[in-house]
Amino acid sequence: MSDNQDTQVSESDAELEREIRKSQADAFCQRIRPMLRFLYLCRKRLDTAGYDPECKLYAAVDKAYDAIHSLHIELHYQSVGHGVARPASEE
Repeated sequence: MSDNQDTQVSESDAELEREIRKSQADAFCQRIRPMLRFLYLCRKRLDTAGYDPECKLYAAVDKAYDAIHSLHIELHYQSVGHGVARPASEE
């Protein structure tokens, strides 16, 4: 691989790891919170109705909830600038 290609990969990696501003992360976090609640309530309703956790519908709702929950947590930590094993950062 040439030096030029190595540089392009490094620049791409740096761009992928660029973080959004705290205010952007907070706004994004606020926008997905209703979706997270909706999916939580769907899963709770499926539990109450006695759906088997192995059924496709339950599994899809559970997977969606887990994905949105992970995104919500990441956005929250970016919006406050710190978190578990993340030192406070200056902005």
